[in-house]
Amino acid sequence: METLVFDTTDPTFSGTGPSGTVLGGQMAGIDVSGVLKDATAGLKSYTLSVRNNATDAARSDFFCEAADPALAEDRWEDVEVMGSKATSIDIDRTLSVGRPEGAGATADERLCVLLTATDAAGSGNSKDFSVATFEVDWSAVAAVVVDASSITDAIAEAGTATFTVALSQRPTDTVTVAVGGAGNGLTVDMESLTFAPDNATSPQTVTITSAADENIVNESGTFTTTASGGGYDGVKGDPVKVSVNDPDVMLEIDDTSVTEGTVDTVTITVTRSDTVGVDAISVNYAGGTATSTDASEFTVAEGTAGEGTATITIPSGMSSHSLKVAITAVQGEGSGTDDDDDDSITVTLTSVPDSGDAFPTGGVTITIVDDDKT
Repeated sequence: METLVFDTTDPTFSGTGPSGTVLGGQMAGIDVSGVLKDATAGLKSYTLSVRNNATDAARSDFFCEAADPALAEDRWEDVEVMGSKATSIDIDRTLSVGRPEGAGATADERLCVLLTATDAAGSGNSKDFSVATFEVDWSAVAAVVVDASSITDAIAEAGTATFTVALSQRPTDTVTVAVGGAGNGLTVDMESLTFAPDNATSPQTVTITSAADENIVNESGTFTTTASGGGYDGVKGDPVKVSVNDPDVMLEIDDTSVTEGTVDTVTITVTRSDTVGVDAISVNYAGGTATSTDASEFTVAEGTAGEGTATITIPSGMSSHSLKVAITAVQGEGSGTDDDDDDSITVTLTSVPDSGDAFPTGGVTITIVDDDKT
């Protein structure tokens, strides 16, 4: 609603206030703006008051007037500003009105804003301006609106996901929303969000990041949002639950020591946390010794030392699979001196699918114990 008043002696006002229906939770924010002028004597003071504009045969539903009852002091406090003889004052305020008690706590309520201005001439010329008439819907509830609909599946390790946060209605003042719950390798880029009354219902985006790690654990976390200020104290949003799909693979060998001149069987096991796909994992037997590069000192039943590979396939729905490998440690030509040291085979994983990594990164070493050492 806009009021335009021009007068050569009394104050004049040009401005706007709310119209229609305003949503209210515990508090309702009423925006008032405009310019108050008195070019002759200057302005002494002005007062803004919120009043009850309920239908009454003696009063108008379309104008706010001094006859409209002022709200109780526990719901509203008048704003009084001294003008110091200024010829023009810009008004830009958000007025806070508290929810009524008792039977009217959730009912609609018809209110209005009255501006009373006094100029600095003598005892002062006063004039009332009807700034706005409107209705407050007190059934509205202040809420933190969280939208995590974009998170439809687990986050990939070292990947990201987003959710948005907004307020359900205009607050009476600035609102801070704390974002909590980071941990287990999950972090957020925003630990708090700030909403001014003018942008309260505009969603702000929070990005969750999953850290790369050296394990095969599918981490998970729950993120919370808690508001404070502006009539939103203690209001919480729906929790955001996130899980991580870790594509890494872990290598284990049950026996890492074989004596020269013997045949031993070791079990190579690969384990992953992702049980969805059917993926082949290649196990590479890389030959190498501490003091010798003679690969003839040992042989393996599957694959050739130094160049051969064997494949372990983890079936769909299973988290691990094993392969038994016979290792023949050929008897070396030792003479009982220190020239013959222990040799070794290093088993590593290659061709890990889904951009996963293999751990331990350096593989697992099987030691060929030299029985010629003294």
